[in-house]
Amino acid sequence: VGATKIDPAAEFVVSLRLGAHHGGQVEDHIRAGRNGCLREVDDIPGQGGDREGGAGFRRFGDVEQRQRCNGLSAKPAFTGQTLSDLAAQKSTATQDRDVHTYTPTLTGKIAPDGNAVHRQDMITLRPFRLFPNPRHGVPGVVILPAGGFRRAKAAITGWAGYAPTPLRALPTVARDAAIGSIHLKDESDRFGLGSFKALGGAYAVGAVIDAARSRGEQQDTITVTCATDGNHGRAVAWGAQRFRCRCVIIVHETVSQGRVDAIAAYGAEVRRVPGTYDDAVREASHLAATHGWHVVSDTSWPGYTEVPRDIMQGYRLMADEAADQWEGLPPTHVFIQGGVGGAAAAVAVQMRARFQPTPRVIVVEPDNAACLLASAEIGALTAIPGNLDTMMAGLACGEPSLLAWEELQRSAAAFMAIPDATAIEAMRLLAAAGVISGESGAAGLAGCLLAASDPAARAVLGLELDSRVLVFSTEGATDQALYEKFVGSQTSPT
Repeated sequence: VGATKIDPAAEFVVSLRLGAHHGGQVEDHIRAGRNGCLREVDDIPGQGGDREGGAGFRRFGDVEQRQRCNGLSAKPAFTGQTLSDLAAQKSTATQDRDVHTYTPTLTGKIAPDGNAVHRQDMITLRPFRLFPNPRHGVPGVVILPAGGFRRAKAAITGWAGYAPTPLRALPTVARDAAIGSIHLKDESDRFGLGSFKALGGAYAVGAVIDAARSRGEQQDTITVTCATDGNHGRAVAWGAQRFRCRCVIIVHETVSQGRVDAIAAYGAEVRRVPGTYDDAVREASHLAATHGWHVVSDTSWPGYTEVPRDIMQGYRLMADEAADQWEGLPPTHVFIQGGVGGAAAAVAVQMRARFQPTPRVIVVEPDNAACLLASAEIGALTAIPGNLDTMMAGLACGEPSLLAWEELQRSAAAFMAIPDATAIEAMRLLAAAGVISGESGAAGLAGCLLAASDPAARAVLGLELDSRVLVFSTEGATDQALYEKFVGSQTSPT
């Protein structure tokens, strides 16, 4: 592959589909993508002997060419400049310290055949997808101005009950993963709601009410609504109770009854609709347009960006606290959950604002709901079909948020898709360490451990023995019955 000529004007995109072993045959498929080439690496189980690589390159209008080569594992797997000469496109634009400068696109190599590099009893090695982002570092517009964050921080830190959530060291997990350190931001007790979502949803409810009252609406006539997988709706309901307005929350058919009951406990009316989270988003928007309600959505689309922007500004406080609590050299890597991308984008912005050099941000999604990874592969915001069947309920999203995608398409170093079973194992691992984390909350750590377990992924992401990793447990046991099903009886953090 390294010897194959790549048109310098083409974008060279690499996707690794990594299995739990590297002793068998590997096939490389490189095909045309939206802006260049897409390569997938698939382990073929049960095949012994030398690894083979097959590379096919196609540019628009060209005839596909294929090569076969031996010994791929010992050669650089990919090189190349993205979007022609990006080094000449360094940004000089700044806004409130948000400087978008060019950084080289992440490159890596297929690691030599070998065993996993961590303790086998930590997690089970399973196939996962890893996509190094070829647009990483491309200059772009500021999505979350620092002034908006300052307003959000001032408001939220002034609420009764506000306190920074803990940053917990996981030295045993880091040692077993052959990583220098892993620190976890524990959001399990944020405002007593069990997740970080209050930072965004409740803050946005207050902003919506202030705007409505400035237009002459009476407090007792204001109704807010949103779609939710659980946590965002709970935060919006809590915010509506706090700011004294009516609240109607739309959930889709697979949201657990435990999460519905938690939302209703704050006085919200909860309506269930068939379909997926994205169907619930459309229903909330339709109801708002019909009845004159106010949508407080954590996802954005053309024509609806200001409320989601406020929500993302609130989410930045979680990352800002982590930066305040961090000691020593800056983190080298951040693994953060995907979903529609709002939290991941907020974290990416705050990492850039607080740390130099900026850590590599890796976005982790369920393998059946990886809409951000799909968008990165295609090179444009993309919705994925299907029922989004995943136990990581808070991440079961098929359509990225427009604002989040505009940020992540250039600030995420890579995108990952992981199986549910690994997230559940990460929950158990955290429980053993005294941390209560839900199935969506543990996704970032699960992605980190899968990547750390595979030599090729370590090389692609630059994970080393002295790497310093930051992960976010974005929720606690938000559905107690499900938590006990996966982990057992709840443990108190130590």
